[in-house]
Amino acid sequence: MTSALALSLVAVLSAQPSSNLTGTVTYRERIALPPKATVIVSLSRYNSQGQSLVSELTLVLSDRQVPVDFVLPYNLGGTEKGETYGLTARILDGSTVLFESEKAEMVISNKKFKADLHLVRAIPVPSSWKMEDREWTLRWMEGKEIKAERPPTLRFVPTGNRVEAFAGVNRMGGSYQLDGSLLQVDPGAMTKMGGPPELMDLEQNFVRLLPLVNRQSVEEGELVLRRGEVELLRFVTTKK
Repeated sequence: MTSALALSLVAVLSAQPSSNLTGTVTYRERIALPPKATVIVSLSRYNSQGQSLVSELTLVLSDRQVPVDFVLPYNLGGTEKGETYGLTARILDGSTVLFESEKAEMVISNKKFKADLHLVRAIPVPSSWKMEDREWTLRWMEGKEIKAERPPTLRFVPTGNRVEAFAGVNRMGGSYQLDGSLLQVDPGAMTKMGGPPELMDLEQNFVRLLPLVNRQSVEEGELVLRRGEVELLRFVTTKK
């Protein structure tokens, strides 16, 4: 009986959070939050299998304004060599995202256990359009219209979080991480064919910009990739 009780206690304790992350959530704009706004703080794990949620905390503000303090319990369970952990946050009014993290704040694996999360205004993403499982054709790059006969294309494949792209001359395949409107792209390996100078310049700039992207938004027929508030790449597609 005593042995069974001891085993039960071990099982319960092992299921409890092993530590806490602390910090604040805020934003720069001088905008008051609605009375019933909520803050969601999320801890994600990044490893060879992709991205997964470790822990999440929801705070009902009840007329409070930023900065908002948080204490997020977490339990890593098993760990994998080389994996990392990132904190993000969102502020919502009902189901509408008002503010969100521009990028994940890395913690734990870098011995950092406190983070001040500075959010930016959220970009609406219509639910009828999705970034994944369609081919996107580049039309604007850093504000300049692309007029190549065969412009670069991009496809995000959720199975395995794969990126497939034609860069203008060469093809490449890499990976991506998507969390709401947050996006990170690793272009990966690329073939090494040569081409006309103007197409090689186009390709070089396209490949240079992809790793700089940290936010995405999908509008009617257009995918916009940004770094913060700055638009880097804009694509068009045919709705499926």
